[in-house]
Amino acid sequence: MSDEMRLQYPGLLREVLPSGTVRWRVRKAGDKKVRVLLNAGPDHPRFGEHYHAARAGIQLPPEDDAPSAIKGSIGWLVDLYRTAMKDMQEQGHLHKATAISVASSCYGLPQR
Repeated sequence: MSDEMRLQYPGLLREVLPSGTVRWRVRKAGDKKVRVLLNAGPDHPRFGEHYHAARAGIQLPPEDDAPSAIKGSIGWLVDLYRTAMKDMQEQGHLHKATAISVASSCYGLPQR
């Protein structure tokens, strides 16, 4: 981390996890022991808002528009499938009980 970053954002910590993923945390102002996880990195447009909330000891939730899975992964396919099932149910092409039954068999969930 550069010295400029430290001067602009006191208490900002860059942590590299064993997987190589970078995690950003902030020390709460006035309490060095409390560290708040940032759900936005320095390149995010709303980073300043997340940073100042973390300095106050408040963790803001991640953005809703953030993708929940990497495109092309199994998680991405599951998200597409769930969205399609929900759309079919809302359009009246799929009964709710059928959607629950299919989801139960696919995800190993107990049927109601």
